[in-house]
Amino acid sequence: MFRKKIIRKICTFINKYNFGLLYSDDVNRRIFSQLGKYNKKVEYYSFENTKIKEIPELNIERANTTYYIINNKLYSFFDYCFPMNNYTEIIEYIDLKLMDRWNYISISIELDD
Repeated sequence: MFRKKIIRKICTFINKYNFGLLYSDDVNRRIFSQLGKYNKKVEYYSFENTKIKEIPELNIERANTTYYIINNKLYSFFDYCFPMNNYTEIIEYIDLKLMDRWNYISISIELDD
């Protein structure tokens, strides 16, 4: 016999997103949503209290950014900034305990031709 699989909608994020990203924080049971193209907004859904909350906006608009959580900090790596019409060389991070502001690390990347 086959078991029936069910997909259930758990939330509707506050803002609509385009070229955005969802990232799962399994330790703290949250899903982060970065809204993407022409947007700096980030919000998250908490499985603990079943609520959606916005956190401070990113410093740089990004589309399809890559996220990682390291030492309780959420990092946003590089990617494309549509208003600048270029790829960013900035890594941003926010402390997940404080969630007060995004800090940034600027690096220079030189590619061989």
